[in-house]
Amino acid sequence: MLARVPAKYRLVPFLVVMLASVAVSQMGAVDRSPDAFYLLPSRAFELMIGMCMALGFVRFPVKETWRQATGTAGFIMVLFAALAFDAQTDFPGVSALLPCLGAALLIGSANYGPTLVSRLLSTRGFIFVGKISYSLYLWHWPLLVFADYRWGEALQVWHRVLIVLLAVGLAWTTYVFVE
Repeated sequence: MLARVPAKYRLVPFLVVMLASVAVSQMGAVDRSPDAFYLLPSRAFELMIGMCMALGFVRFPVKETWRQATGTAGFIMVLFAALAFDAQTDFPGVSALLPCLGAALLIGSANYGPTLVSRLLSTRGFIFVGKISYSLYLWHWPLLVFADYRWGEALQVWHRVLIVLLAVGLAWTTYVFVE
């Protein structure tokens, strides 16, 4: 919609839409509305963070020290969200900003050369998980939901670990034979 608008005037309407999406998302997250999780208006800001980078609204540091710092900060933000967010966390809403901005910092920090974090994420294990990630995303949830439905409270942590390992095997098989 902004293609015909001169570049210098694109940022403000873009940010208005992005902030509106954050607001809609936060309202839905607080109300625990499934729409907040599944519908685009409440998740658009997540995509728009990446668009800010692609459209050049955000510039990342060139200096090595700052690139390392932004990469490390991004990694910590994503890791914190992965480990600290739980069923009590209002999500997506403002909470989604942490992993999304962290991912943006991770990506942007490596624009002008590798960082320690980008090297870590380029190791074989991470590349393997990245390759099967979509299949893993598709497999893990139904397996966990059906197991929980079948065994409920009797389902222990080690059962869940085995289910995730099964999901990894199925994801790899799907990657090899389908993708």
